[in-house]
Amino acid sequence: MRVQFLIRGVYLLFGCSFCLSEEFPRNFKRHSELVKRDDCQTAPEWQATQSAWIADDTDANAASWWQNISSKPHGSFTNELGEVFSGHLSRFECGIGAQSTCTSPACSVYENNTSPAWSYELTLAVVNLNKFFNDLYTGIINGQASYQALVNGTMVFFPRKPLFVLGDAAVWTITLLTALFAIPATVVNEPAGINAFVSAGVYQINNTLQTHTITSQLKQNRGLAELSSFAATVGSATLGGIELWANSTLSGDTDPLKKNILDYLYNGTFVNGTNLPNSTEVELFYKQQIISREINAQWRTWKIFVMFHKTNNSDDTSGPSESRYYSAADGGVYYLYFYHEDGILRGHLDKPWGLDFLNGNVYGITAADITKASARAFRAAKFNYNQSFAQERIMTSISSNGALNPFADGAGWEGTWTLPVCDTGIHNWNSQYGNKTTRYGMLPCCCGVNCTDTAAFVKAANMKYFQTLVHGCRGLLGHSDLNFKKIDYGYALDDQLALVYHTWPIAGRVFLILAFIILPFVGWIGRAMFWSEMGKQGFHYR
Repeated sequence: MRVQFLIRGVYLLFGCSFCLSEEFPRNFKRHSELVKRDDCQTAPEWQATQSAWIADDTDANAASWWQNISSKPHGSFTNELGEVFSGHLSRFECGIGAQSTCTSPACSVYENNTSPAWSYELTLAVVNLNKFFNDLYTGIINGQASYQALVNGTMVFFPRKPLFVLGDAAVWTITLLTALFAIPATVVNEPAGINAFVSAGVYQINNTLQTHTITSQLKQNRGLAELSSFAATVGSATLGGIELWANSTLSGDTDPLKKNILDYLYNGTFVNGTNLPNSTEVELFYKQQIISREINAQWRTWKIFVMFHKTNNSDDTSGPSESRYYSAADGGVYYLYFYHEDGILRGHLDKPWGLDFLNGNVYGITAADITKASARAFRAAKFNYNQSFAQERIMTSISSNGALNPFADGAGWEGTWTLPVCDTGIHNWNSQYGNKTTRYGMLPCCCGVNCTDTAAFVKAANMKYFQTLVHGCRGLLGHSDLNFKKIDYGYALDDQLALVYHTWPIAGRVFLILAFIILPFVGWIGRAMFWSEMGKQGFHYR
């Protein structure tokens, strides 16, 4: 009886059946007493919340426990966690493909094992992390398959056979995976844990792709089929990298950046997985991102752009409603356009190729998404939004407390599309698609404050040396407060007769043609008459 009394006293004092074992450290801080079995479902210290994680001092307790375990021969992190605290013994297995064996029992099981509340919190976080890894893995597999199935259909978005830089596929993949790794930032405001997680993931993927891709091919221009094949290679390598990283993490290994699973789980980063996306949502995001970036890469080589007009009217109708994006922060409205050339010095604003096909169940990308993503990229970096900057912005989103959310924005996330933007200020040169009421249609004639961004925009929009633009703007600005001659377009207006002839009315062109036909004949007759008269007077032409 005395022995039983002593053992019971130890239980009550330490709240742990393993306290007399060398496998369990004796110096845990007990911030909460065990509650009755019927109460653990509602007791604050047993809830899957960041506040409970902090109150239970989970980070310090977990670090102390794992340091003690890992200092001697041991199993994986998840094996040890399940065996010591929840009675799983060796059945608690986590990793890619191991979701059915990586589950947490009810909190009452932990009570029965006299395990502390923090161990339950830690197990929940591990289970959620494992599920997130697996949903990423499955979502990417399915997203890649969806992209491959649709890639040939994307020809509708290009007017001619497109050429791509193969290396772009690797860059797109790294950027969109960075956005996927940052998803937990939308669930919990814990930058430290998420930064450690994202940084490790990006490092792993970069390292994997450098190993599996042929660097000599990265700068080569290839067709759509070659791009698709290369993207499949990149996708396969990516999956291998994620699997290696996930399994290594859940085993308790330290990553190349000197972080481990406890750094990823810091402050309860994954303790509540309620709002983490499932594999289907990851698949949709992956497909939208890779297709958007593929089309954007080609549209950037054509006269496709966005125009911004200052207005307080969020329901502005001066442009096509399907592409409208109103930003209260920017104080105006954006519209998406393609300048369609109808002939020499003639054209109009229209919709880009295949725009109607993007919106729907197949692609799920709207014209407003394209406008929004391009507008935000422009406001962030003007015409210099490159892939390096894109990754920096995703990392910034981690500490934005939800203000920046790549996953929620989807195809509308800044930088997914980077079509150039002309900020026309108070001048409204918008038009509905297909409006041909004037020879040139509406044009982006002045970009930025005092038109100082015009030349940069013209270059980015593939309009440099495009005479239709300057001829059209000369007429468009004739009755405005802007002086056409003071605007730098990056090139000069060409007024040669051979070019401007095409802008003349039909009567004028007919007159010119007749003049070229008749004048030589008239000149010949006049010359003949002149020398005939001179001959009569004794002069002869030699």
